[in-house]
Amino acid sequence: MKIVLLTLTYLVGAGELILAIYFWVTNSKSEIRRVMALLAFSTGAWVIFSGLSAYTTETAFVDFALALVYVFGTFLMTALVHFSIIYPYPTIRFDWLHKLLLYVPAVIFSMLALLTKTIVSGIDVTTNTPGKVISGPLHHTYNYYLLVLFLVFIVIILFKIRRAEGPMRNNMIAIFVSIIIGGGIPVWLDLITPNFGLNMNVNYLYGNISTVAWLGVTTFIVMKK
Repeated sequence: MKIVLLTLTYLVGAGELILAIYFWVTNSKSEIRRVMALLAFSTGAWVIFSGLSAYTTETAFVDFALALVYVFGTFLMTALVHFSIIYPYPTIRFDWLHKLLLYVPAVIFSMLALLTKTIVSGIDVTTNTPGKVISGPLHHTYNYYLLVLFLVFIVIILFKIRRAEGPMRNNMIAIFVSIIIGGGIPVWLDLITPNFGLNMNVNYLYGNISTVAWLGVTTFIVMKK
C-alpha cells in the first residue's frame, strides 16, 4: 500500500506540474492563465514534497521538504482565492496593491516555514508510517489562515455561480465541485482535524491524491475550449 500511495502521489503531482506548464505556455499574457499556472504549480509541488516527507526517516532534506509543503500550501490557497476573484471576471477592483496585500501573508508564512521552527518544528516519521507533524507555536495560526482562505474562495465562487449563465455557469460549477472534492479532503485532514483535536488515523496522502479531481476536471474544461 505504501508503494501504491507514493506512486499515485508523485503521478498526481507531476500531472499538476505539467498542467501548470500548459497554462503558462498557451497564453501567459492572460492573468487567469497565469494564476491557474501558479495554482497548478503550487498544488503539484505541495503534493510532491508531501510525498518526499512521508515514509522515510527525518533528515535535513526531509525537514526542508516539509517546510516546502507549508510554503506551497500557502501559495496554493492564496492562488485559489486570486482565481476566484478574477474568474471569469473580477469581483472587485483588483489592482496591483490588492494583489500585493493578498500575497504578502503568503510570503510571510513561507519565510517563517523556511527559516524558523515557529510553524512546524519537525516530523515524527518512519519508513512504515506517513509521519506526524510536530507543531510549532504558530502552526494553528497557519492552519486557521488557510482555512479562512478556503472559505473565502467558497463564498466568492458561489456568488459568481449564482450570477453566471449558460456554459460559463456550468464550467464554474464543475471547477467549484472538483476543487471542493479535491481540496475538501486535505482541508479536513490537514487543517480542521489538527486544529480541533479530532483524532483521525487517516493517511494524509489520500488528501494529496484527491487533488486529481481538480486536475482532471480543469484539464477537461480547458482542453474543450
